[in-house]
Amino acid sequence: MKRLIVVFLTLLLSGSCLKLDPPPLEYCGNGYIYWGGDPAVDGRGWYFAITRSANYTFYQLKENELGAEYKSLTDSVAVNICLLSTKDKAPCMRCNGDSYYFKIKSISRR
Repeated sequence: MKRLIVVFLTLLLSGSCLKLDPPPLEYCGNGYIYWGGDPAVDGRGWYFAITRSANYTFYQLKENELGAEYKSLTDSVAVNICLLSTKDKAPCMRCNGDSYYFKIKSISRR
């Protein structure tokens, strides 16, 4: 009986040390595509933001994720989009904590 308790406690304690990855974050909705400047010089590259205000959450996109039809010379391109988080870290000098790229699941102009 004592051995069974020791084995159970050992399994319980060793299992609690496992780090499980959080599920991917997903966002679907309306917003805008922006060019935030060259990432090599502290820019954000292409990103998606829900609003046009200064206080916004932004989602960084990889260069090859965004089609040419969404890369515009205008200040913003209105889109309907579905995004999925990745484990690929994105450069962001002004961010608090780590920043990650998002994968585009679907996108269309509005």
